[in-house]
Amino acid sequence: MLTKDTDYQLYVRANCGAMDGFSKWSVLNFRTLATCISPSNVSITNERCNSFDIDWVTNNSETSWDVLVQTVGSSDEFTISADTKPVTIENLFSNRTYRVYVRAICSEDDKSRYQDTPGFAKTTSDDEAPLAISKNITVELNNDGNVIVNANDLNNGSTDNCGISNIQLQPGTSFDCSDIGESTVFINVTDFGSNNATAMAVLTIEDNIPPVAQCVAPFNIQLDNSGNATITASDINNASTDNCTISSIEIDKSTFTTADIGENTITLTITDTSGNASICTTSVTVEGTALTLEDYITGLTTPRGLAFDTNGDLYIAEHFSGKIFKATDVGTSTEFASTGFRNNNISFNANGTLYTTDDFFSQIFQIDTDGTSSVYLNSSNNGISSPWGITFDSNGNLYYSNQFDGKVIKVAPDQTTSDYATGLFNAEGIAFDSNGNLFIADRSDRKLIKVEPNGTKTTVLSGLKDIRAIAIDSEDNIYFNKSIGLSSPTITIVKYNQTDQTETDVISSGLTDVNELVFNTAGDLFIAQDDRVSVIRGVAEPSVLSIEEFSNPTITFYPNPLINQINFEKDIKSIKVYNIAGKKVFEGKGSKRSFDLSSLNSGLYLLQIENLNTQISVQKIIKQQHLSVK
Repeated sequence: MLTKDTDYQLYVRANCGAMDGFSKWSVLNFRTLATCISPSNVSITNERCNSFDIDWVTNNSETSWDVLVQTVGSSDEFTISADTKPVTIENLFSNRTYRVYVRAICSEDDKSRYQDTPGFAKTTSDDEAPLAISKNITVELNNDGNVIVNANDLNNGSTDNCGISNIQLQPGTSFDCSDIGESTVFINVTDFGSNNATAMAVLTIEDNIPPVAQCVAPFNIQLDNSGNATITASDINNASTDNCTISSIEIDKSTFTTADIGENTITLTITDTSGNASICTTSVTVEGTALTLEDYITGLTTPRGLAFDTNGDLYIAEHFSGKIFKATDVGTSTEFASTGFRNNNISFNANGTLYTTDDFFSQIFQIDTDGTSSVYLNSSNNGISSPWGITFDSNGNLYYSNQFDGKVIKVAPDQTTSDYATGLFNAEGIAFDSNGNLFIADRSDRKLIKVEPNGTKTTVLSGLKDIRAIAIDSEDNIYFNKSIGLSSPTITIVKYNQTDQTETDVISSGLTDVNELVFNTAGDLFIAQDDRVSVIRGVAEPSVLSIEEFSNPTITFYPNPLINQINFEKDIKSIKVYNIAGKKVFEGKGSKRSFDLSSLNSGLYLLQIENLNTQISVQKIIKQQHLSVK
């Protein structure tokens, strides 16, 4: 079966018999008829500068055609589809000659050949330039700081007698941050006769995208010795970015004083060269003036004991001289008493009587308010051995650490003794917190030991080289010394927060040795070193005993003296109870009118009351024991 509308060759030869054989091949060229017949009589009319019309005669019942247009003298050609005729061929260049072929489309699978003889058309000449008309526009840069501008965006109806073939933007279509503002540009309009014209326009490039402001994480700063601290914008900025250029980086607060202690919200403002701005915030916590070590009393010989009396006077016990000095001001001290032996730690009882330990001769001295000293306990009469640390509980019981036997001994007011804590290695400094927990510096075992009122003993911290001295502030934070390093070790005083169980270095420079630590009611920490007593001001919160005047109104409560419960006329936000040593022994919170104080021992206390209006009042109360009637 032959294919329609296809050229073929037919070869034929004669068979002349066995004797003569075959003749030569004869060739016959032929073409099968097409089902879909090509159009004929293609005609060109209405030749113009950029178009012409074409028509033809159909030989089928087809309703669509393909028109192939070729540029004479060039390889340029294009095809258009038509479903009506005649057809106008447009957007041609002027003064050009074109060949035109047409084929019929009878169906999708049945198309004729293009007709053998093309039609020829020639567009007329065009010497007339276009009329270029522009308009001013404004465009915005993207997030990368770039924008592409189309020339047609600036065209404002440019015209040409033969049609416009192309519009270009000069000097280019790509713009960036360096082009922000107004720029003079041109549109170049070209017609199909290669004639062109230009028109000027103002292109305004804008950057309306704000920077991305990024702040650092919250951090702390510390006031200097003059009570000031500063930060800069670079301390807050954390690589903020902009699609173009950042012109300014500013913060709303850069200087701080004591009025700013605590958390401060800092706002960082990032502004770019176009005036766009964005902000971010972080918090800067201002801490008080950096703690520094000051000399308080110098020229001493191995001070080992420190204690304050109820008047706020400091007493200092020298080890080798056996003398005890009273210091009433910085640099001023007078000899108060002398034991004639080797003093270590000292402590006052509730009656103002001073006691000092002597580990070398295993004895404890009692020193009356007039400076008279006498042996209170010794190894001969009481069997004590190498006492070092000394303190009193709220019931008047004396406690001392047995340095070499690894014990803490409790001494009742009648001088009967009992073991309070055992199993230690080298117990030295001891101190009670407001809850009755005894803390022990176990020097050789390098541990901070806690003994609860029920006798439970636990290790709070370990690895504390050379720990010897202990002091506890009004908020029950524990302070102790330790050494770091082998050769030329660094001596550090550490604060241990019982609530969150964290350690913080208070000071780690300027210390030569630490024999004893003690707080005054103002929260200043005093340190007994090799030849002097030093002080670090403002280490802890002041004790309520350091408050001399109270400006807030009296808050009424009853009874006073009390036995178990204290009552208020109005709801109270919180109360705190302090003993005469300035230690907090009770704290109650909650909007209520009564609190149970039955756990307190009998005695004089200071009561700090905060009402619902956050007003503070401090008043004296007397706690009595319940007396049963028989």
